[in-house]
Amino acid sequence: MAPRSPQAGVLDLSLAVIVNVRWSILVLLAAIIPILGCGGSTSTSDAYDHFIAAANAINAGDKETAFSELNATIESSPSAWAYFERARIKLDRGQEQDAIADCQQGLALDPKDRKLLWLSAELKKPAAQRFKGRFAKPPA
Repeated sequence: MAPRSPQAGVLDLSLAVIVNVRWSILVLLAAIIPILGCGGSTSTSDAYDHFIAAANAINAGDKETAFSELNATIESSPSAWAYFERARIKLDRGQEQDAIADCQQGLALDPKDRKLLWLSAELKKPAAQRFKGRFAKPPA
């Protein structure tokens, strides 16, 4: 077998980045589409507003606002993403059993959600063994 050129490695990396970006867009769309629904009702609009506010608060590091908006998102239009993010905040607050419950509820909506599966598996480990090595961060 002939050796691979350095350009082949760059191409592989570029393709991996493109696939990751496309996957992230699909995950976001999968979370938003149920919230948007088909009609223009106020409840649908409110659900969308809470979803966007939660995402913005998470990105800004404002966990209190994020928690409040995630609660509203879950109440109006539950999604695996909202349960995952709320479970992480609950875990940060020391509410481990509530975080586990959120993982279970999110997995009931989407049994194959990789981030919920990861968090659920980490929560089954003793606290001192969680989030180590390759399991330190959720899957991309």
